[in-house]
Amino acid sequence: NNNKLMIIEIAVFSIIVIIPSVIYAFNPPSLFGYLTTDNTLCDLTEAAFVWYLVRMSVSLITGIIFIVLVVNERINIKCMYIIAGTLLVLSLAMLIVAGLNRASLSVMYMLCAVADVIGVIVLAVTGLRTLS
Repeated sequence: NNNKLMIIEIAVFSIIVIIPSVIYAFNPPSLFGYLTTDNTLCDLTEAAFVWYLVRMSVSLITGIIFIVLVVNERINIKCMYIIAGTLLVLSLAMLIVAGLNRASLSVMYMLCAVADVIGVIVLAVTGLRTLS
């Protein structure tokens, strides 16, 4: 019963995060004139926009899972700090590798999203271990 409630909490807040991201992905804001008048910068930013939304959504869902697991006492806070620190180091390492290879912004956001997905998987496995 408590497990179902925990899954519902994660699902509801995840949907609240995902819906605006999908809306923005299909209706991106106009950047020319608002952000800058440089077409190159606008093109660079627009190319990275979808991956930015993916990265933001996955990061927020990771935070939601952290909060739900801690509030429901399914994960130790010390364990959460270790996972969050590892996730931060992994994201920074991927950004450094992408920067050294002169990757585009969209590739950088994509690599950070991959790091966040790895974090979500680690959280799910850790949370499932504490359930049994």
